[in-house]
Amino acid sequence: MSIINDIKQTFRHGGTLTRLLLINIGVFAAFGLVRLVLFAAGYSTNHAYTHLLAVPADLRELLLHPWTLLTYMFYHEDLFHILFNMLWLWWFGQLFLQSHTERQLRGVYLLGGLSGAALFILAYNALPAFNPHGVLALGASASIMAVVFAMAVRHPNQPIGLLFIGTVRLKYLALATVLIDLVSIPASNAGGHIAHIGGALFGFAFARMLAKGRDISRLPLPRKHHAQNNSWPYGQQSQNKETRNEQQLNHILDKISRSGYNSLSRAEKKALFKFKDQTDA
Repeated sequence: MSIINDIKQTFRHGGTLTRLLLINIGVFAAFGLVRLVLFAAGYSTNHAYTHLLAVPADLRELLLHPWTLLTYMFYHEDLFHILFNMLWLWWFGQLFLQSHTERQLRGVYLLGGLSGAALFILAYNALPAFNPHGVLALGASASIMAVVFAMAVRHPNQPIGLLFIGTVRLKYLALATVLIDLVSIPASNAGGHIAHIGGALFGFAFARMLAKGRDISRLPLPRKHHAQNNSWPYGQQSQNKETRNEQQLNHILDKISRSGYNSLSRAEKKALFKFKDQTDA
């Protein structure tokens, strides 16, 4: 079908934001069809497979399903849940990419989701108010909160238009969001709200550390090893070049956050596009 081919082409040639959106929507659609088939066949549609994708608070369950630390941040069951999450991801993902790289968006999304899961699991196993047995967390909200808070710290006065409210500064929107999560913990969905806070904490830490020249959004991916001539320290030379490139990129991003994109020199703009092409590769 041409529609499927179009989706494949969009995923293959799209950026990080497009791919994150497509993965979330694709997982939701796939399991929605599974529920439909089960319903039509007369079987229970009580989400029997949820425990295979949502992250459990119970450490014993987590040991049996460790992959859920990753899959939970792409899995939704409720239509309105994924709708609002994808809208937020689209809005704030676009804003994030105005001053950050594709690689950083990918790292903040994944590590923010992991931070949300970690705080969720820690709270349910350390606090006497909670019982971890049978409790699951799912959805992209923690990852999205990481993106939102990264932008709120880097660009606190960024104007954001809200329906029925008007324009507010991003720092106030972020603060209101985390306060709602905090006061909602005793009411309902405590695990979800705790995971949101975990994601927000990573976004905050990412922005603060980036301002100091350290990028904590780098994922620990394996690097390709190349043969080296022992008579000359090529490995050290390559490492020094990578460090200089990262310092130059951080300088350019800080300049954009202070004075805007138009304040960059022609050489800085050229270097920024070069970095973007490298991260998209």
